[in-house]
Amino acid sequence: MKKMSKHIVLSFAVSSLLFSQAYALPSGGKFTHGTTGSISSSNGTMNITGNKGAGSNGNNFVIQWGGGFNIGQNETVKFNGNQQNYLNIAYQKDASKIDGALNGGSNNIFLVNPMGVLIGKTGTITAGKFVASTTPLNDENIKTFLKQGASFSPAFDVSKQGNIINLRKINADNIV
Repeated sequence: MKKMSKHIVLSFAVSSLLFSQAYALPSGGKFTHGTTGSISSSNGTMNITGNKGAGSNGNNFVIQWGGGFNIGQNETVKFNGNQQNYLNIAYQKDASKIDGALNGGSNNIFLVNPMGVLIGKTGTITAGKFVASTTPLNDENIKTFLKQGASFSPAFDVSKQGNIINLRKINADNIV
């Protein structure tokens, strides 16, 4: 029995370690729908820069996060550029958790995760505009974003399972 309890404790410790590492920064990000850019990470900071965007000013970017969009405590995600529009679509089995810093500067940041978005007690968001949504986007919605950029507003479907919870302050000119 004692040996089994040691295995359980060890399994829990290992899974906690793996979860915390996976949770540190967004993962599996790729610019899609004809937009290009770079995503790099170093020392707990992820820098995202759009290079070729869509729309009349070429400043609308779509990033699909195959490994999810989370920011752990003491971690930072920085969206570079000035007055760019970044649509982030998270693919994961649970809510996106923001416990670190999302620094959008004057950029407009859209975060879509059908499973929910949680801005924790230690999370901070700074952006020109911040939009969080739990409504899944189809290809037509994404094409609309590519044309409209900052004025894009995803349709909100209250019947979806995810919630948006804010336990901290969001610093943005416009919060949706």
